[in-house]
Order: sequence, then structure tokens, then C-alpha cells
Amino acid sequence: MPNHFSIIIDKSVLQSLTGRESKWLFHHFRVNMPPILFAEILGDLNKTDRKKLSTGTGIGDVRMLSSKIEAAFIDLNAEAHGLLTAELHGASFPLDGRPVLENAQRIMDPRGGYGIYVDQTPMQHVVDRWSVGDFKGMEEAFSKVWRQDLNNIQLEKVIHSTKHLRVKTIITPAAVSELVNNILFKPNQNHANLLLWMELLGIPDTWRKQVVSKWKTRRRPPASEFVPYTAYIAKLELFFYLAVAHHVVSTRATNRIDIDYFKYLPFTRIFASGDKIHSELFPVFARDNQVFIWRDDLKAALCQMADHYDGLSEKERSQGSMTYADYPPVHMDNAITKAYDQIIPRWREGANQPKAPRDPLRDKQIMERLKPMLDAIKAHERKSAR
Repeated sequence: MPNHFSIIIDKSVLQSLTGRESKWLFHHFRVNMPPILFAEILGDLNKTDRKKLSTGTGIGDVRMLSSKIEAAFIDLNAEAHGLLTAELHGASFPLDGRPVLENAQRIMDPRGGYGIYVDQTPMQHVVDRWSVGDFKGMEEAFSKVWRQDLNNIQLEKVIHSTKHLRVKTIITPAAVSELVNNILFKPNQNHANLLLWMELLGIPDTWRKQVVSKWKTRRRPPASEFVPYTAYIAKLELFFYLAVAHHVVSTRATNRIDIDYFKYLPFTRIFASGDKIHSELFPVFARDNQVFIWRDDLKAALCQMADHYDGLSEKERSQGSMTYADYPPVHMDNAITKAYDQIIPRWREGANQPKAPRDPLRDKQIMERLKPMLDAIKAHERKSAR
């Protein structure tokens, strides 16, 4: 599948799509599935309000949602807390729209160098089980705890405990963001900023000292470059706290869950959602080259594309979707093609045209070069299975 760049969707998007619409979502995007999305899906197992259930039962809803996920074509993003911990221990990873994969493994090439191997099999098995209603005891227990934790979120306490912190002029997300930036990112105070971020995030004191020591060893670079994800998460957490305190974000319990999606925003190019809080806060946390797509607009675009593909002649479809749907239909002007226009400006030039015939000799040469790495992957799998 082409999967030209990454997209994160929330549960409301998955709920809205039909099977044929979700098929083309997973075809034209590499869907980054953050743990919060799987948690929300699994949490429906113990949902009891029938008015909020699409199928009448929690199990039915989880089966329905899971059946729309093309497990072979997703990226399971590493969990946010684990990424934060890894960064503070010295790891680095890009915040440029590329997923940081949970199950990526480094495989040494016998000729020197290394490759990255991602085993999708475990996730395929999980999604396949869910789609037929097979839920292990651990998953059912998690769903119950998830529902209990959701019910225990009491954001009203934030309102009562922060009366003395409110500024009457702060009434918009942009104003809250400016306040947060003034608190967390003071110019020429890298050491103080770094300590404040770690204190805000509850990093133990002994650990903070190790991080500061490493920062000094690296000749005191700008703190936002030293631990960029830590800085981002600190801003997100303080923003949410102050946004609730200033009534910019409501005390609805699910808002705490919705905010968690933004922990994974650095690892995608597109974020699609049907939640108002996501659309309102996206400009606060997004990079200039990221795109937000409203759920209904994404669904309309996918429906239009599905209709187009269904209407192709048998001869056109015989060329394979890697030809006739290598890119979205070039004649369309919808939310998906507009996103492509922004991220790949010249994508329409030569899109969806027949490819040159494959060269058997060239294919053979490529496979000969890949064979040592493929053998190394097989050896790794055998070792891991012991």
C-alpha cells in the first residue's frame, strides 16, 4: 500500500467510518495508532450506557471498531511516558511527524551496519481476536479499571484549588498558551527551565540531578533541544491545568482523555478528530507543517473516493490499487487531497499512472542485497521464540 505519510485518528473517526471508507483510509495513510486510542476502544467493553453504544453492547462495539482496523498497515506508537523516560535517560527520537514504533527492533546486518525490523504479527493477532469478540481476561480487567478511572476524574477540584491563579484576561487557548510559555520557557534560563519541567512532571530528585549532570556534560545546549519531548509534555500538562482553571477547557472528565492524544501529535503529519476540544487546541500544539482534518470532512472525502474506486472499470481495477490508487484521485478537491497538497505540493504530477515494467534482473539484484538482512531477521525471530 502507498501509505505516503502518517495520520492519527481518534475513536470518533473510527466510529464514523464504514468498512469501505476505512479501507481507503488505511490505503492512503500510514495510520499511527497511539496507545490512548487502543485504550479508548478497549474501554468500551465495560460501557453500560446503551445510548452511547452503537451496537447495543460493549463487546459488539469493540468488535465493530476492531473490524475496521487494517492491522498490517498501522504503526503502534510507543507510549508517551516511556518516551519521556527514555529521553531523560539519553535517548533521542525525531518530533517531525514520524511515529516512534513500540515494536521496532534493531537488527545487525552481517555485512556491517544495521536495519530496523518491525514485527506487526502480535498486533495483527490482537486486532483479529478483538474483531471476533475474543477478549482475554487481562483486557477485560483493563477495560473495567479504565472505566473506573474515567469516572474518578474530578476536574472540578482544579477549579476550586486554583482561584488565586486566575487572570481575568485569559479566555482563549492562545492566551493560556502564552501564559504557559512565559512560565516554562524563560529566555536565557535553560537550567531553571529544565528543572521546572522535571518538577512539573514529577521526576524524582535523584533522577533530575543525573539529567542536569548530563546536560552540563554536553556543554549546556538549549534545554528545548536537549530534551525536546520533555519540554513539549511539560507544556501540554501545564496548559491543561491552567486551561481548566481559566474555564477555557471544561471540567468534563473525558477532556483529560482527549488531551492525551496530543502527547502523540509530534509523531504524525495529520490529526483527524470529531472532538471540539481537539479542533480548538490543535493550533496551540501543532507544527506549521501539520494538518487537522475534522471527522465529518474526512469521512466525506473517503466516501467520495470509495464511490470513485467502486465506479472504475474492470480493466482499470485490473492494474492494481498500487497504480490506480497510488495517490488520491487527482481530480478531487476534498479534505484528503487538500492535505496532500499541503504536505506533498506536487503529488498530482504523474499520480496514478501505469508504472514501467519491472526489470527481473534488477529485482534479482535487490533480493541478493536484501538476503543477508532477511536471514538476520529470521535468525532473530528464532532466537526470540526460544
